[in-house]
Amino acid sequence: MTDDDGCKILVMEDDYIVALDLCAHVKSLGITVIGPAGKVRDGLELARSAQTMHGALLDVNISGQTVFPVADVLIERNIPITFVTAYDMATLPPQYRKFRQIDKPMDPAEVSQALEEMCQDRFRNLTPPTTA
Repeated sequence: MTDDDGCKILVMEDDYIVALDLCAHVKSLGITVIGPAGKVRDGLELARSAQTMHGALLDVNISGQTVFPVADVLIERNIPITFVTAYDMATLPPQYRKFRQIDKPMDPAEVSQALEEMCQDRFRNLTPPTTA
């Protein structure tokens, strides 16, 4: 499988250590990391320019700015998003509350589940159809 065949996930996290750990976990699952982006402007550039992206893990607060402009670009592109945050979802604007949230500190199993769900469409067509 070439790099072009695999799942690609945008990671936005401004805490360097958390970003390293999160990216290492994503890569350990055989998923390509886009980023990580530690600034909203960098995340916007990646969200707009990446030709292939299967999902995103987004910290809500990136260096004092909300990640919502990046989320809006991804939503417009029909790319699944998961918020990774210490914020209560009830404090988020209503249009973002329907998306999955992983609370910090992150449970690796929960991150793995979210990644599997975001990547499943990428791999769904790799299974040969059964014949009757």
